Amino acid sequence: MTKNEIIDATLKAMREDQGLLAIGEADDDDTNEYEAIVIATLMERLPEGDVRTCDNFRHLGVECCNICHTFYAHYDMYLETGPDGNHAWICCSVRSSLFKLGEHAANAKEERVDLERALSDIYDGASESS
Repeated sequence: MTKNEIIDATLKAMREDQGLLAIGEADDDDTNEYEAIVIATLMERLPEGDVRTCDNFRHLGVECCNICHTFYAHYDMYLETGPDGNHAWICCSVRSSLFKLGEHAANAKEERVDLERALSDIYDGASESS
């Protein structure tokens, strides 16, 4: 998604049934003022170009955090940069799941390195005894 698409989606989510803009008892001027704050904050926080969102990570089977998406998205959502250099605008649930996957991958890599080291030691020991 682009920065403007994310801003539009954020405002829409915040206006829906459980969003901050939907539950407030503020008048139109207050609502417009708050929307201006949301827009300005997102314009500042989001990078130009294509940004991945929670929708891009649906395959993880993680349910998004309603609070992050609908109440204070301009402050609560996370902008992360992936190993490929691409940006992702994600909620706490998706972020947590990605970090768990990253830790699992790091542990698997560490286990593979340990296995390689052990095999190397075995082969070195075998060649020394020959």
